[in-house]
Amino acid sequence: MLGKTHRYLYDELGRLRREDNEAFDFTKVYTYNGGNIDTITYYAYTTADTPYGANVVIFYHYAPGSDRLLYTYYDHYQSPTISYDSAGNPLLWNGSVLQ
Repeated sequence: MLGKTHRYLYDELGRLRREDNEAFDFTKVYTYNGGNIDTITYYAYTTADTPYGANVVIFYHYAPGSDRLLYTYYDHYQSPTISYDSAGNPLLWNGSVLQ
């Protein structure tokens, strides 16, 4: 939207660390565990260095020793488990079969 701030902040590895979106009234903060997203935390829009009052935190869970996402978890809800073929392509995503 015109006149509204929308900015992205990246770390030294080029990973998205934060998104501030005034038009949609949210700030998202990303954390990583190695190369994988660990959490995304949603806040009301702010430009403060340290946001507070998280609305939702989404946790990402990966297969041990792997970068394959198994499921996400937030607010007492766990997404269906994601399954993969031998090449690492997802077969089942959010309960839907991929073709």
